[in-house]
Parts: sequence; C-alpha cells; structure tokens
Amino acid sequence: MEEFSRKRARNDALLMRLWQLGICRLRTPLADLLDADIRGRIEDFGAAGMRFTFFSLEVPDAGAMAALRDVGVTQALQIVTAKTDLSDIAGGLANLMTLGDIAVVVGKLHSSADEPRHGSHFAHAVSFGFKWHERRQALAALRAGDAKGCVAGLAFQINLADDLPALLAEMDAFGAANDLRLWANVRLANENPAIANFDDHGICARVKAAVAAAATLEHTTVEIDTLIDIDRGYNPRHGLLDRRCNFRSAGRWLAGLDR
Repeated sequence: MEEFSRKRARNDALLMRLWQLGICRLRTPLADLLDADIRGRIEDFGAAGMRFTFFSLEVPDAGAMAALRDVGVTQALQIVTAKTDLSDIAGGLANLMTLGDIAVVVGKLHSSADEPRHGSHFAHAVSFGFKWHERRQALAALRAGDAKGCVAGLAFQINLADDLPALLAEMDAFGAANDLRLWANVRLANENPAIANFDDHGICARVKAAVAAAATLEHTTVEIDTLIDIDRGYNPRHGLLDRRCNFRSAGRWLAGLDR
C-alpha cells in the first residue's frame, strides 16, 4: 500500500507464547533498556507481567543504574567480566551502589582465548557464565572486590555434555554453604560453535530435566539459553520456539500441549 515508506508493525506473538509457556522472566542486554523505543516495549511486557534480567559488559554507569531502578520491571542485573579474578571490573565493583530489591550478579564471558588450542583450530565465539571449576577462585575474587556486599551471586554455565541434575544440585549446595545466590545458564548449544544442535528430542529432554531440577533448588536460578531458534552463525540451535514463534518440541511440552 505504501511503496516508498515502511509500515510499523506490532507483533505480539512472542508475548502470547510466553504466557502459554508460563515464562515470566526474560534475559536481555541492558542496551535494550537504554534505547527509548525498545524500553517502551519492555514496559509493555512489564505491564503484562514480565520481569527482566539485564546484562551489561562491565559495571553500568550512574545513568544506566538509575534506569534499572526506575523502569520497575528489573529483577536482576548481570555484570559481565572477562577475568576470573574480576580485575577488569574491580574499580566498578568498589564503587557499586545497592539496587535495593534488584539482585546483582557477576558472570564471566568465555571466549576462545579461555579454551585449549588444538593445532590450528580456533573458535571465534563466546559463552556466558563462569565454568564450574572456577567457582572457588571467582568466589574469592568476589569477596575481596565487593567490600560493600552489593553483589548477590555468581552466574555459571552448564554445557550440553554436563550432567545437568547433578551439577545443579552441586551448585545449590555450594550456594547454601557460602550464603550465595547462583544463576545457572543452561546452554542448548554445542560447545563447538560450528556444530548445530537441531535435536528437538534431546533439547526437550534437557528442558524437562532443567524444569524438574529447578523445583528442588533453593539458592539457584535456572536460565535456558535459548528461547527462540538461532539458525545461522555461531552455535546454531533450536530453542523453545522457532523464528515464527511456533512451538518446538520443548515448547509444546512446557506449554502443556504434549504432557
């Protein structure tokens, strides 16, 4: 109808699917909140009952911290560090102010530089969350760097080959022993970024195991990565929904359609 301009379209399919899935917590970059147009959409979702975890590379500035408090939909802030010893965010942590009821979490950005090299092979990809073997070093760094006690916990990643129920139980015990909240990033991607995970049966089984385990945890929040398919680029994988917001097998089960 309008050959020389674009039409603005509103797509509420995702919101409808989130309601059907029973999902009310979403994770998105802090940059979304700082964009006026996207912030309006975030507020729309908030009015519909959704709450958000925002993640930020390094410690946000004062303006971003104010936005987190003011928007009224923030449950958690995840601060991303590149160092297990938190040396790259030490200055920001030292000056961090409390966000009240908003939980502040620190997690590590893993890149190919953190992985062992195998000959000439080199993976240009990243993943989020400390590796589990880094837990004691990360905790020591947090205790030393967060003198005011503003950080509630640490975020760890659980990869496709990991024993999900056992690792979640171990995480929860570690949290209880150290008066710490943990966030578990359950990745549906293959650790090799070049290998796709389009195994809907396996993904559905993984989601079922995560949901069953989450109900038993007292100190650990479980996050599933990813909600919507990533069908190209690094770490391609299916999620709960395809790119048109149709249910994948895991989504059908979570929505109660295949139980």
